[in-house]
This record gives sequence, C-alpha cells and structure tokens, in this order.
Amino acid sequence: MKCGRPLLKPKESEFELKNYEYCSECLKKDHLFEAAVCVFEYNDIISQSIYQFKYHGKREFAAWYAKSMYETCAKAVSMWDIDAVLPVPMYYKKERIRGYNQAALLAEVFAELMGLKYDAEILRRVRKTKAMKMLDPTQRLKNLSNAFQTSQSVVKYRHVLLVDDIYTTGATLDACTKALKEAGVSKVYGICLCIGIGI
Repeated sequence: MKCGRPLLKPKESEFELKNYEYCSECLKKDHLFEAAVCVFEYNDIISQSIYQFKYHGKREFAAWYAKSMYETCAKAVSMWDIDAVLPVPMYYKKERIRGYNQAALLAEVFAELMGLKYDAEILRRVRKTKAMKMLDPTQRLKNLSNAFQTSQSVVKYRHVLLVDDIYTTGATLDACTKALKEAGVSKVYGICLCIGIGI
C-alpha cells in the first residue's frame, strides 16, 4: 500500500491479514512520499532489458515500457489528482555522456498517455552521486543527501508524480520528495518500472 512492492503472501496462521498492507521495509521506514506503484517484479529478464535501455541506447524501449506503466497503473495514478509528471533527474554530466535520461523518456510518454502535464525542468540533480546498486540503505541515504533541488524557490504544483526505472529502498523517491515538499508541493507520488518482491 506504500511502495507498491508485491508481497509474499503469509500463511493466515502467521499474520493477521489486517496487517498485510506494508512490506517489512515500509514498516521500518517512514517514507516521505505518499505512495508508489510499480509495474514489474525485478528479475533477470527485466533487468537485462532495462540494462539495454539504460546503457546501450535502446531508447525505443521507452514506448513499450510507458504503455505497460499506463495499462498497469493508470487507475491508481488517476486517483491521485496529479498536476504534473516529473522524471527523477540525472546529473547533467552523466546525462550528457549517456545522451538521455531514461526516466525522462518514460515520464514524457506516460504523461502523454495519461493526458497530464510533463515537466522535466522543476527538479534537478545538483551533484554527482555514486551508483546506488552497490550501496546499503544507510549509504544510499548519505549518497543522496542534498542531491536534488527545485529550479524555483516556490513550486506551484500541489500533487506531482515522480517517474523512475527501478525502486530498491525508496531512497531516491524520498530525496526527491524532500526537495519538492520544501518548495511547497503538497503530495508526491511515484511510479517505477520494477521493484523487488518483499515480505
């Protein structure tokens, strides 16, 4: 109900079903974002596909990914009264080397499918950060500390949707949410391509 992670269903004898709404990570961590939804469970097949999308110039994958996001998550997103769809920004030097920000490609197509405003200018990554996949949760938080800023001191949007490719611990969404809420955004939601299974 918080991060959108699919859960391994417990035996009814082990847990009360009324407590079966949050994964173990979300029970421990008070996330800053309101809620998130994800499309795919992270596995070897989807990881290989995303690797091609991110690092081997397969920009054309964005259209199919965004369509899958729309088909799977449009109903949930429509209930959030979103004012604008924002990609999780990439540090400008890294984006210049890669040639594109994969989250921006996804966000732009998804916003068009949803009939929502797309805004890639309001949020920016202001410092270079380490690759997140090699860091533990504590290191991830430190790595992203003050990494994001808004381009305006006061953001007029009330509700925004952040788009990213992979959700691991939620540290990236939380860091972006912190910057947006400090600038006046009321509620921040997230949508990601894939996420691991939780318990």
